[in-house]
Amino acid sequence: MNFNAFSQRLPTMTNQSTDNLTNDLQSAQTLFASEGLTLPFIPEPLKPDFKVLADWVYGTRDDSPPLYNIRHFVQEAESAVADYVLVGHDGHGVNSYAMHYYLVYGPIALFVQMSWGGAYTDNEKAAQRIVNVFKQAEEVVATAVALQSSGKLGTNDRITVILSNLYDQDRWRHSGAEDASWHNTYTALRDVQAYLDSFT
Repeated sequence: MNFNAFSQRLPTMTNQSTDNLTNDLQSAQTLFASEGLTLPFIPEPLKPDFKVLADWVYGTRDDSPPLYNIRHFVQEAESAVADYVLVGHDGHGVNSYAMHYYLVYGPIALFVQMSWGGAYTDNEKAAQRIVNVFKQAEEVVATAVALQSSGKLGTNDRITVILSNLYDQDRWRHSGAEDASWHNTYTALRDVQAYLDSFT
């Protein structure tokens, strides 16, 4: 699918008011649903700042580079950065397009980049994969937050998860643990969930 033609048939979001939280969430949910997608988990504390940032881009910060630059966001999270969420479609060329879900929230730094919207992408199959990934991600976030709230994860601990089928191999690590090295894997979210479950 040609992205230019694809974007032209989608609702334009940039002219909508960002003052109404309900409208912003509803517009995102409606847009995603129109393409067989679901909106990923947005933590309650971040919802007041959740707004339309551009066509197919929503989030709580408007000072970031294009979403496609996943490496920037991963490197940025290695230092102090305020909690945020970014969700949207971005890419370049003919087929290098993806759906993105970046969430830095307490003990979790999650970076998801899944192919979708490219000229040669089967978007129906890709959408189902994305929906499944978003479900897994929500469970991981909920578990990590609960563990930190209960004191089983330290206040300075952070689980960083990278899931991308466009760049490097998926990987994760637990900053603050005795072994804080990166773990390369093809099942990052599943592995992290199993790791977090071992704390309970």
